[in-house]
Amino acid sequence: HNFFTKVLPHIFSSATILEGDGGVGTVKQFNFTPEAVKEFSYVKERVDEIDEEKLVYKYTVIEGGPLGSKLIALSYETKFVAKEEGGCV
Repeated sequence: HNFFTKVLPHIFSSATILEGDGGVGTVKQFNFTPEAVKEFSYVKERVDEIDEEKLVYKYTVIEGGPLGSKLIALSYETKFVAKEEGGCV
């Protein structure tokens, strides 16, 4: 959960696990720097699925961000695809 604060410190000021152990059902809060995002200061996300075999990670924004003002729901799916030469796309 601290990956983004290390890689993108100009965008994310902090990341905290509010509930859970990092697996399905975990709730995380990401706080943004004021310079990066002017419209909102944070988002809370819930981990919906982790499939290590298929390399799929699904999560839903449950609070903050554009929810309420512009959107009523926001879900993401991230999938890593292996390349024949090794690595991923």
